[in-house]
Amino acid sequence: MDRGERAGCVFALDDLPAGWERGIDPSRGPIGIGADPATTEGETSNPFGITVTQLIDGRYVAKLILSFKSADPKKPKGILRELCEVLHPRAVAIDATSEVYWATEVREELEGVTNVILVKNSEKTDVMGERVLYKTYLGQLLVNAIEEDRVDLPKSAEVKDDFRLVKKMKGGFDNALDSATGRHGDLFDGTKLSVHALIEGTEPVRVDAVQVGSRAAAAGSCVPHDRRLTMRPDNADDDALAQTINS
Repeated sequence: MDRGERAGCVFALDDLPAGWERGIDPSRGPIGIGADPATTEGETSNPFGITVTQLIDGRYVAKLILSFKSADPKKPKGILRELCEVLHPRAVAIDATSEVYWATEVREELEGVTNVILVKNSEKTDVMGERVLYKTYLGQLLVNAIEEDRVDLPKSAEVKDDFRLVKKMKGGFDNALDSATGRHGDLFDGTKLSVHALIEGTEPVRVDAVQVGSRAAAAGSCVPHDRRLTMRPDNADDDALAQTINS
């Protein structure tokens, strides 16, 4: 996270910070935006998480992570439109698992502005000939990049605490709930979606299959670097992610 601070990574609460656009230079590399929606504002309800990630010299630099709560569905739409009109991202990836109608509206409203990818965690994608939940696949994309020290995050207690809610479980991931704040790994999910938005549409590279429990699997999607993408074993240390973000 110290490297993220040097890279100008910012965490913001409630709204886009004043002058946010001055901290992101689109000419330095392609940009992906991820959004994990929530449309309630109760004190312990899940917050909305948005991450703007830029690929710079092979690193996923989370230039902006935003967390807010709002019962007004127009607020996140306005934020996403502003980000897209200024930054011209490669794509916006939205978790449509429980907010499919809202996510579909966003896709329609941003048509002609940017590509919008709707992701349902409960659906599966092909990974080396096997069907793997998107929740598992996208979580593994981000975890692998973190463990390979290719992710820069804002130096923020809120980001660290949120990422630590995500645990590796047998066959996938589970997000614990922080009953005091309502956080549920929302910033982690927004960040993994931003990586997915960056990866989508890039040239494919070779990937190798490794064992995931009793099944052979590897991420069979396109990745914008020449490293091979592997799935961690089911019995991997659940705290590996927490240890990594503490550095």
